[in-house]
Amino acid sequence: VCVVLCGAAGGQEWTRFRGPDGTGIGKGESIPVSFTEADYLWKVTLPAPGHSSPVLWGDRVFLTCAHDDSEQREVVCLDARSGKTLWSTKMPFTPYRHNDLNSFAASTPAVDADHVYINWISGWIVVALALDHEGITLWRREMGVFKATHGAGASPIALGGLLIVGNDNKETSFLAGLDGKTGKTVWE
Repeated sequence: VCVVLCGAAGGQEWTRFRGPDGTGIGKGESIPVSFTEADYLWKVTLPAPGHSSPVLWGDRVFLTCAHDDSEQREVVCLDARSGKTLWSTKMPFTPYRHNDLNSFAASTPAVDADHVYINWISGWIVVALALDHEGITLWRREMGVFKATHGAGASPIALGGLLIVGNDNKETSFLAGLDGKTGKTVWE
């Protein structure tokens, strides 16, 4: 599993799945249509596989991996200039039924100036949590039951001090806005 960062992508925060406004369109003017090794600043092998997209704040790239055999997920922070691992934090999880093509690290993190937000499933429970930019867990919330055939992949959104978390499943679906600093429910 590798992450590759293109030199033209710098200068813009990439705060969530498909970028700051969810369109997947960046502001870089010189991003090539196809990539060759000459276009890469760096390439790094990650500690485990995962389906999450990387997010970027300043000079830090954040992403997730899943160690299925040891039932641990990992949040990884890389230096955007060099690809060097700045820190990683492993967290245990309880496996759940999912499609073989899915991953236990499918949800893309969200990031703002102070937090890295994660939305994961453990067993049959939705878990939302916030870390600081150094990998310290600031808060963790169990958000209700998750029951689905193919697994999870809903990614959170950081917006105006809120963390928007979705739970789309066979039982009790909801959308919630959590206070980004405390994890307390603002609306659901």
